Amino acid sequence: MNIFDVFNGPQRRLHVYDNVDAPQFRISQTYNIDPALGVWADFKTDASGNLTIIPTGDKVGIGLLATAPQQTLDVFRTARIRSMSVNNLQSEIVVRNPANGDLFLNTSIASNANNAWYI
Repeated sequence: MNIFDVFNGPQRRLHVYDNVDAPQFRISQTYNIDPALGVWADFKTDASGNLTIIPTGDKVGIGLLATAPQQTLDVFRTARIRSMSVNNLQSEIVVRNPANGDLFLNTSIASNANNAWYI
């Protein structure tokens, strides 16, 4: 089926197609003939359907209304991690800093005689 079939219309309101191993779509804040001087974000979908977002600022924000992202991925509202690698040694945990919401890996945990884990 043609993407822009005259009987059924486009599959989406905006459909960008480019079958190359490079970003297919760019949103620009500042244009410059020299790509190193522009401000933009590229979107790339690979042959497996995986999405990569490549911003010139190296940070992506989701749900931020009035602030710029502070970390590589900055999510305002709730977030869910559906799967993580299992650490059978139980020597590492992911901890959320309540002051700023940053996640980090903590490897300084141990157990006591009652097999209770503590940091």
